[in-house]
Amino acid sequence: MLNKLAIRNVKRSLKDYLIYIATMTIISALVFAFNGMMFSEDLQRLTQGLNILILMTVLASVFIFFLVIWLVRYMANFMVQRRSNEFAIYLLVGIEKRQIASIFRMENLLLGVVSFLLGILPGMFFQWVFLNIYATLVDSPHDIHIRLNIFGLALTGFMLGISYVAALLSINHRFKKMTIKGLINMQKQNEQNIGSKSSFAKILLYVAIAYIIAFNVSLIIGASSDALGWLIVGLVISIYLLYIGLSSFFLSFIEKKHKSIFKKANIFVLRQLSSKVKTMRFTMGTLTNLFTLALFGLTFAMMFAGFQREALNRNLVVDVLVFSQNTDEDFAQQIEIISYNSLIREQHIYRIYTNKDDSINRHLYTNVSQAHEGISYHIYDTFMRLSDYNAFRAMTGLEAVALSENEFLFNAIHRVTPHLEHFASTHPLQIGGFELNLQEIRNDYITQNGMNGADYIVVIPDDFISFLHPFYSILAINLYETAPSDLTDLLMEAQPGIEGAVSAGGILSMQLAGPDRNLPAIGSSGIISYGVESVIVKANANASMGNIMASFILVLGYISFIFVCIALTVLAVQQLGDASRFKFRYALLSKLGLSKKETNQVLLQQLGIYYMCPFIISVALTMFIGLFASRQFVYLSNVEVPAFFYYFLALSAFTVVYAIYFLVTYIGFRRSLYDGK
Repeated sequence: MLNKLAIRNVKRSLKDYLIYIATMTIISALVFAFNGMMFSEDLQRLTQGLNILILMTVLASVFIFFLVIWLVRYMANFMVQRRSNEFAIYLLVGIEKRQIASIFRMENLLLGVVSFLLGILPGMFFQWVFLNIYATLVDSPHDIHIRLNIFGLALTGFMLGISYVAALLSINHRFKKMTIKGLINMQKQNEQNIGSKSSFAKILLYVAIAYIIAFNVSLIIGASSDALGWLIVGLVISIYLLYIGLSSFFLSFIEKKHKSIFKKANIFVLRQLSSKVKTMRFTMGTLTNLFTLALFGLTFAMMFAGFQREALNRNLVVDVLVFSQNTDEDFAQQIEIISYNSLIREQHIYRIYTNKDDSINRHLYTNVSQAHEGISYHIYDTFMRLSDYNAFRAMTGLEAVALSENEFLFNAIHRVTPHLEHFASTHPLQIGGFELNLQEIRNDYITQNGMNGADYIVVIPDDFISFLHPFYSILAINLYETAPSDLTDLLMEAQPGIEGAVSAGGILSMQLAGPDRNLPAIGSSGIISYGVESVIVKANANASMGNIMASFILVLGYISFIFVCIALTVLAVQQLGDASRFKFRYALLSKLGLSKKETNQVLLQQLGIYYMCPFIISVALTMFIGLFASRQFVYLSNVEVPAFFYYFLALSAFTVVYAIYFLVTYIGFRRSLYDGK
């Protein structure tokens, strides 16, 4: 009997809480997709043993696990409030509280099972899509098919099952405390009396706005890393204070009786909004924080996608680069290894020179904030003769350049160009007693993360090279085909006393290691630097970096999308849950003379303002920070796009999802008002 009642209630809930079921289905599908990827043979082949995505997915799953618990618990409490009269009737007819709790718990678990089952097929499709995106990002040939991964499915079922059980643990305790009178009065508590305003609450609104402005200003002028954590905590608190004051602000606006509030149904909309914000101020604050985090996550996902697409390929412009401290190195052993494993199309051996002076490096250390003393630049300034420079340019498909006998040029990344211009204007270049004039500063991509200089190289006519000292040797090779995946390891084994090492500079940097570390240059990039590693094979390095970038992109997008969906679901069900109670109020508007079209406009206005509050606040919170982060990323990564580009892309994706949920809420609310018509 009770089981039949639970099943009947589930059927009804599928209609009443359709948007909640849809969101849980999407979450189930996404969790299944990523869990399935962890056990996917296709992913193991694409990552070549690097488990970055798996590690990040596990960490993301922990956040999502607790978010799902929060959502299920929130929805369970919301359902209890909305169905309080129904539960009161159950008590009246003699059903025990323990049985009511059991029925309710079974209903929620069945809803979870339905969402899980509905998410299987979309999850398989999402997994196929994500694997193809991953393969595209790492530039790997792929032939991926849609498969049902049993291990991923079992892990997803276990995760979601534990989430539901954990969220519903307190149901028995809550129903034990319930009385018939308390249940009947519960719905009345959903809308608090808003007949009085609080001056203190309005003050909190202004304090919150002032703090948000101050936070953005402090970030732009450069807050210290020690203070940043506390500033962020203050920002989170200010969001809650903002909503505490917002209801009083609306009420104060109504009480001023400005003539605009009496136009059409404005006073009706403002009263509804003031009441809703007051009863949901903590929830609205939490949702706005989720929206803010989601926008940040999407922005950084777009940044990494841009870096993956542009910067990696531009930084590595030839297929193989081999470094040697020996200034007379002929690279015979390395060429033999490469020839045995691949087919060489062209090669060039050359030297990087120095004047045993570090004036340029000193100037850059002083003026480039991202430069780290003793790491970013070589111990001496670096030079290259024009013939070697043009030979390398030819290997990358660039045209040759010419210099007069008394000229030189810089080839540098964009970030240091202004500083080199200033240096050249105040420090004439003297070589062998001759003064050379700066012809130009070029920003061509020639791998300046330590190999062909770090951030810059000085190019001089061949006739002057005899006045300089050889610094180190480079072997540059282009192949007819993609390099084998183990070519880097084979070449590293042939390097005497030098071992590539991963360090904590930026996300990943590759430095010179071993007993003699006189060249630890990695450039000033704060994102990714290949530094003076002894061997860089383009295909291998791009695969390694691509795996890291692709992992960040997918997981950040994954978490951000779930944040948005969960927050929007709570916004939607709050309004849809009120639809049946608002029938009388909207019917009253019709009796007062409003047509159906005008009533729909009032509804659209009410929902629009309700949805726009957290949207505008989260955008206002993230706009300056997002634009600042985008600008810094463009500056650090040397990617040539407008500073607002990544934030604009993230905001566009966020707005599309937001609009879909708003449209579904509006249609559902209107259908409820007109009994499904």
